[in-house]
Amino acid sequence: RRSHSLLCDLSWPPHTGSALDPSPRFLLCSSFLFLSHDAKTVPTILAGGAGGFFNTGYYVDYTNHARPIRARYGNMWRAGVPQNRLLANVCQAMGLEPADYELSDAAYATKFPGRGGRVPGYGDPFIEPGDDKVPYLPQQVADLSAKLPVITR
Repeated sequence: RRSHSLLCDLSWPPHTGSALDPSPRFLLCSSFLFLSHDAKTVPTILAGGAGGFFNTGYYVDYTNHARPIRARYGNMWRAGVPQNRLLANVCQAMGLEPADYELSDAAYATKFPGRGGRVPGYGDPFIEPGDDKVPYLPQQVADLSAKLPVITR
C-alpha cells in the first residue's frame, strides 16, 4: 500500500502526469512467499514509462506454467523469462545498445558465436545446477536482449 501511495504522490506537475513518465523505476523482491533467498522467482514492479519505452498499467506474468521444474532440494518452480531480459530492457530504455551492456563470453563455458562472442542480456546468465530440467530453452537465452512483449513499445 505504501508503494502505491508513493507512486500516486509523484504526480508532476500536479494532476498532469507523473514524475515517473520519463524514467523507469523497478522494485525486485527476491524473498517471496516461502521461497526465502530463492532468486528463481523474482516478482517485479515496474513503474514509469521511460519516455514511452514501456507500456504502463499492465500486470504480466511471464512464467511458463506448463513447464514445472524440480529444483535440487525438491521444491517445484516454473521458469519464465529470465530477469536478465528485464534488466536489458531497462538499459535499452535508458538509451544503451546491447553492445554497451552485454559481456564478452570469454569467461563463460557457454559460448555465443552467433552473437559475436557476446553474452545476451544484462549480467551473468548463470543457472544454479541441480534442477531436473534446464530452465531456459536455447531460444530464451538467445533472446535475452530482445524487447519484452506487452510491456515495451
